[in-house]
Amino acid sequence: MNDDLLILRLAVQNSLIGCVTSELRAVYVKIENKIIYFKMVFDGEISDYWYETGSEIGTGIVSHFSDYSINEDFIRKDYPEKLDYPEFICLYKRYELWCYELKCVIYAELSGDFPLGDSRQP
Repeated sequence: MNDDLLILRLAVQNSLIGCVTSELRAVYVKIENKIIYFKMVFDGEISDYWYETGSEIGTGIVSHFSDYSINEDFIRKDYPEKLDYPEFICLYKRYELWCYELKCVIYAELSGDFPLGDSRQP
């Protein structure tokens, strides 16, 4: 893995800490010709919060790269529509499970950001 890709992965994951809400389904990235492509996929309407926060995340990401630009893309793709971006690296994906008995979607954020016993644990 090249250094730019490693820095990108760490920058994105660090920028997402404390920002993720239930409507964010996935985050994808790739680097091509000194352009960082940053794609956020949402379930439901994309809120003003995400347009502002996504832009702040993008600024934080590109600040790690002196001669790169960033292309931010906010996409609405409601569950259960398939997420398929093979040319991108997925850095965050919401856990989604269809519950047939309740006829609803159950989702959970899975992350190692909380120490064991932390009251904020999901």
